[in-house]
Amino acid sequence: MLRTPYLPKGVLITVLGQLAQVNLIAIGYHLERKLKAIGSFQKVHFQSYWQFSYTKL
Repeated sequence: MLRTPYLPKGVLITVLGQLAQVNLIAIGYHLERKLKAIGSFQKVHFQSYWQFSYTKL
C-alpha cells in the first residue's frame, strides 16, 4: 500500500497529473502510429487495386 502522510495533497495531485499527461502522450503516440500504419496499408491496397483494374481493361 502507498502510505504518504507527509506529502501535501497538491504535490500528490501534481505528480498524478504529470503521470497522466505522460500516459496520454504515450497513448496518443501509439494511436498515431497505428493509424499511420493502417492508412499506409490502405493506400498500398488501393494502389494495387487500381493497377489491377487498369490492367484488366
